[in-house]
Amino acid sequence: QTTSVYMLGLPAKHILVMIDGVSLNDPGSVDSQANFAYIDLNNVDRIEILKGAQGALYGSEAIAGVVNIITKKPKENEFKFGFEGGKYKTFKENVYSALKLKDGYLSFSAENFKTNGFSVTNEKSPDFEPDSDKYSYRSGWINYGWDLSETLKITGNFKLKEGTTEYDSSWTPDAYTTYSNYFAGIKIDKIFSDNFVVTTKLSNNKEIRNYGIDLIGITRYISIQPTYYLSDGLFFTGGVNYKQEVTNTSGVPNLHTRSAFLEIHTDYLGIHSTFAVRRDFHSQFGAKTTYKLSLAYDLKGTGTIFRSQYGTGFKAPDISQLYGYGGNPDLKPETSEGWLLGIKQNLNFLNGSFEFNYFKNHVWNLIDMPWWLGDYTYKNYNKALTEGVELRLTLDVNDWLGLFGNYTHLRAKDYNPDTNSWEKLARRPEFSYTLGFNTSYGK
Repeated sequence: QTTSVYMLGLPAKHILVMIDGVSLNDPGSVDSQANFAYIDLNNVDRIEILKGAQGALYGSEAIAGVVNIITKKPKENEFKFGFEGGKYKTFKENVYSALKLKDGYLSFSAENFKTNGFSVTNEKSPDFEPDSDKYSYRSGWINYGWDLSETLKITGNFKLKEGTTEYDSSWTPDAYTTYSNYFAGIKIDKIFSDNFVVTTKLSNNKEIRNYGIDLIGITRYISIQPTYYLSDGLFFTGGVNYKQEVTNTSGVPNLHTRSAFLEIHTDYLGIHSTFAVRRDFHSQFGAKTTYKLSLAYDLKGTGTIFRSQYGTGFKAPDISQLYGYGGNPDLKPETSEGWLLGIKQNLNFLNGSFEFNYFKNHVWNLIDMPWWLGDYTYKNYNKALTEGVELRLTLDVNDWLGLFGNYTHLRAKDYNPDTNSWEKLARRPEFSYTLGFNTSYGK
């Protein structure tokens, strides 16, 4: 089962997932969504989340937002070993080793996981299968960086993961699938002057799932992005991208997307602004233009920051929706627009902060297969709306203890053209909250 992630009430297919700025979304999977189960945290430094429509910056899939996984860049030699155990004979072992070199670094991590699991069928169901559904995987991750000179720097990583998942099917309770993921990416930064840098990224992401036959999805990506700093408060960036999506399905053509984009960033008198525009040329449905405008105002002396954002996005139909079972080569992309309004207040007397954010997203041309009507062809079938507020409070009690809490009130619904009415979206809680604490010991 694919790990489910939601952002602003929208599902994983509308979230672009990247490692060091390179997409992990799989063209061979349903909806081309990234599988979060493939991501290990052993070699991760931090995870950056950018909410709201980001199509102007990142292209397809970035309707709800972007998750960018930043890998570790070790500054000293390091070695760590970990072990975990739990219910259902669940065990996980991992190791991480880093070597700091004179002009770069090299790190390696590996992880092994196994659980006997439990049956995913409900014991009250007539189709209940009492057998446990096991799950296991093995993974390895190499990360490197090298400063060839003061003006030329290279970083990259190679990641692989293989595993087995058991599941219950209508044919046998002991069904299973195996999967493999191979990812390689490289980033080259060329510094031409103090105010002009060109960044080049190349990657190849291959995912294989076997349900008796191998289903293969491959994404190849290249990006060239120059950045020019005109002054301390103004810089421009932009560039061109090329993405190729490939599967091993017989008779199915590869998909290509060529893109060009421009961003302008300003910072004057406490007002931070970003404007971006992007033009994507897709080999199947043609061209699509997306925009983004964001503003933030820092009220000096009060610790108050006001933020606003408007953006548009789109999600291209994937290969299986176009050419697989029930495929429709005339599908249009799903499109969206979204708003974000927020305020952040530093609470200096409590060593903390409070945030309030309001969001609203419209998504049109949602792709679905209306099988309940006896129609087994993908169509641009309906539309959706998500709207809500998010609250977050953080407090640093002392040097080693921090407290945090999050609360979300969400209204999520889609339009049913069969009944001509709006209906609540499944698996979207109206109210949700999280309470937690962070601790740290050491230097």
